[in-house]
Amino acid sequence: CSAAPPARSRGACEAAGGVWCTGAPGPRAVGSPGAFNEALREVIRGADCSTRYEVSGDLFGTLTAYDTRSATGIADLAGVPGKPLAWLAGPLGLAALLNEERRGCCGAGVRTMAACVCRIGADVGLVDSDNNVSYLAEVPPHRYVYAVIRATTTNRTGSSGSVETLVPTWPNLLDVMQATIPLTLGEEAPSCAPTEEVRRALDGSDYGELFRQRRPAFEALGATEENCKIMDPALFLSHADELCTSPVVARVFLCSFLDVNPMFRGTGRTPSGFREYITIPNPDVALLQTGPAEADILEFDIPEDDGLSCER
Repeated sequence: CSAAPPARSRGACEAAGGVWCTGAPGPRAVGSPGAFNEALREVIRGADCSTRYEVSGDLFGTLTAYDTRSATGIADLAGVPGKPLAWLAGPLGLAALLNEERRGCCGAGVRTMAACVCRIGADVGLVDSDNNVSYLAEVPPHRYVYAVIRATTTNRTGSSGSVETLVPTWPNLLDVMQATIPLTLGEEAPSCAPTEEVRRALDGSDYGELFRQRRPAFEALGATEENCKIMDPALFLSHADELCTSPVVARVFLCSFLDVNPMFRGTGRTPSGFREYITIPNPDVALLQTGPAEADILEFDIPEDDGLSCER
């Protein structure tokens, strides 16, 4: 109370000619996918991070893109047809996007949709601005969206009608690799599970170090130290007997079809510290929008003439 002496109640304060101070407002609840994307729009338009947001524990989001030359929106959660899984940020990562100036999209450093895409890309291991490395798709012709859904973390593949997520540590990722082979290489691909040799070589591995140790094998597949995405099912079918026995073939397969890029460390966290998740199979967006997942899609309006550049 601004009166002197301070009153103990609002009535007594105002009767004495003072102003009753109610204190700082509490955090704003974000309880649905639609509410999150609306809050994200607001923080991009805002000038600071003064509003605090509390994100529901069942909300997950993913940054993805579609090619405007062949589509008018994302058909599935991963954005690209044929992907067996989608990568997601969890509720703490979503809260950071709304609340943190360093890692989020609020504050003076992020005033445009393009800047927010770059910030999210850096958060989830798609952009390394310090080294001018980006695994984001070119804009245009691509258009980026942020898809938010309701999901639960079960560390197993999803079931019909709901979205279940798992934390992509190396053991978890290699456990589900077998299920992704027919989804990416076709039903004719022989089924296999990664051997113990592959698991030992990849668990805790750094892609750059692994590449330098086994350069000839990587280069024979067409991979470089900066890029391991080789979207050629025929190549892997010709190496079917090595898919689960060679650390190199397995690593390039995971990079090519499961988006396990060279920045991936297999700790369950992105380089910026976000907890990351995946969901298998890659769900259909139309079904997610009408089901319990309540999917909501935010289109990032990035002028085509400006494009998307995440360099410092």
